[in-house]
Amino acid sequence: MASPTLITMRARQMILDGWAAGRTGAEMARELGLPAYTVHNTVVTARRQGDPRAALRNPGAARRPEPVVYRLSRAYLDVSLARVRARTEAWERSEMGRRMREIAVPPEGEASDA
Repeated sequence: MASPTLITMRARQMILDGWAAGRTGAEMARELGLPAYTVHNTVVTARRQGDPRAALRNPGAARRPEPVVYRLSRAYLDVSLARVRARTEAWERSEMGRRMREIAVPPEGEASDA
């Protein structure tokens, strides 16, 4: 088995080609006899180096918003509650939200909105 920090160029190429083909890191790790984190680190390093085969599969997953500093905890709470309300409204307008309302059974003692 290869060292976790040193892999052969052939293994690196196989990992990146496999990633580009849609294979998972776990699959490639089993096939190559490497730890899964080695495969992951290889892809992440190649991505930082600009290798197109290591592209993010879910670009939204890597988005990290800039941190916001709130002067008061109440300001943070207000923003958080507004965000929750907006997401709840979006869910209720969605097809899945509509379907869930149709099949949901309210707990005993609560009246339904219908």
